[in-house]
Amino acid sequence: MSETTIDELIPGAWSIATSEPDLLRSRRSEHFAAEVHERTSLTFGEQYRDAVAPNLEYEAPKDPQAWANRVIELPTDTGVNEYRALTGIRYRGQNLERPFVDVVATNIPCDAHSITRLTRLVLSEYAQFRPVCARFFVPGSTDHLLSELRKTTGAQGSAFDMHLVSGALKTLLERPAPKNVARVQLAPISSGEAAALCTRIYADIAEIKPDLPEWATPQDAQSLADAASDGLLRQVLVDETQAGVLAFAARGEQGVHGYSVEEICLDAPFLGQKLANAVLWHGMNSISHSTAINQGSALWGTIHPHNAPSLRNALGVGRTIVGSYVWVGERAF
Repeated sequence: MSETTIDELIPGAWSIATSEPDLLRSRRSEHFAAEVHERTSLTFGEQYRDAVAPNLEYEAPKDPQAWANRVIELPTDTGVNEYRALTGIRYRGQNLERPFVDVVATNIPCDAHSITRLTRLVLSEYAQFRPVCARFFVPGSTDHLLSELRKTTGAQGSAFDMHLVSGALKTLLERPAPKNVARVQLAPISSGEAAALCTRIYADIAEIKPDLPEWATPQDAQSLADAASDGLLRQVLVDETQAGVLAFAARGEQGVHGYSVEEICLDAPFLGQKLANAVLWHGMNSISHSTAINQGSALWGTIHPHNAPSLRNALGVGRTIVGSYVWVGERAF
């Protein structure tokens, strides 16, 4: 499958709105490279099968092609021409009891009827894996589409997975400094200490909010080690007291490219004090002082809609929702 084909599978209706469409297409080809090349190979299928199948409670497909990404064709309503979708079996949060079909890219019309038709087909194609639902990335505002999906037979259980929030880093840095910046500092921290701190913070907050693991989990030690090696890992100090962790990654998703907020967590005693915006402000300035910001570089991340504090923080520093991952099916997570 060629990069040209991935562009064909993401027509305008499925593209994030941008003033630089050529740049977005170029970056999107980079972001989808693994999905298009590595994960469509039999080698990947064999490795994925061998890692997952022995741990399943049912007999999974033995054919490695079943585990690799593959293109599924969907006839139009009139049977003329064919729509296509690049798809793959996935497990939410690596939980083998939560299989779903990831619709990586498709050229079907971006409407409830077409999405539901494709969902029925991919759930049937992957039936041996017992998927709960399918997942799509939908650009722009998705509230109306989600409402229409919930009215459609076969998609009544549709729900948001994650919002993709983004803002041009240069523009965000031009905004006035938020409150409490004087109380906040960023300082070096080892990835091991950061991982332990994140784990403890999330566990403490889960005592107060038991549903936290459903929509937010701490970054693992490897992710934080990667951030540290790139100079993008910091501990957060509030009034000179250790208060949390901030980590970025230089990467992209869906054509949005720049710095992803991989981790931002504050210890329970510091919550509710409107400190998170100040933490991000210091983080953005740290990035701008340590590296040249490329034209179009974004500060972005994915946030669950139930994670209201993080969503408020993202919007509070000037980022906007540019698209959402949506679960589609009779049931969802």
